[in-house]
Amino acid sequence: MARGGSTTHPTRIYVVRHAKARGREEYLGRDSLRPLSGAGRKQAQALVAGLSRPGADLVLSSPAVRCVQTVEPAAAALGLAVEERRWLAEGTSGSKALEMLLTAAADLAGLVVCTHGDVIWGLLDQLLEDGVELDASSVAQKASTWELTVSDHAVSTAHYRAPPS
Repeated sequence: MARGGSTTHPTRIYVVRHAKARGREEYLGRDSLRPLSGAGRKQAQALVAGLSRPGADLVLSSPAVRCVQTVEPAAAALGLAVEERRWLAEGTSGSKALEMLLTAAADLAGLVVCTHGDVIWGLLDQLLEDGVELDASSVAQKASTWELTVSDHAVSTAHYRAPPS
């Protein structure tokens, strides 16, 4: 299995589904360039407290504009830049996402990532397959967060945080 989290210090990975974006029907450009809506920008600001308080070392995002915009405020609060990763884009399998998350989290105290619903659902399915108990069903509302604890190079717990109100 891929690396991530050490025996002595568990790593926290915060997997965020992007906030509300402008509707596909109202946005005429490429879907990857579709930005957050006004409500989505408010959600992104509200995520700052929960994502910056734990102290992440790295902020990664799908290249989709709506994902980058979702974690930019938290990254700024942490004094970090958002780094884009193609493996967080729509269509990535759950097993691939988990492998890459564990690799990215190796030797970090905390990692924030922003991706899409299909990637999160695939990731949750993979965690269930690996025997990780989820404290909620496969839920991934927009602007919600799954907090994963990585110990001994594997996810040991997965807790759901509803979108900020």
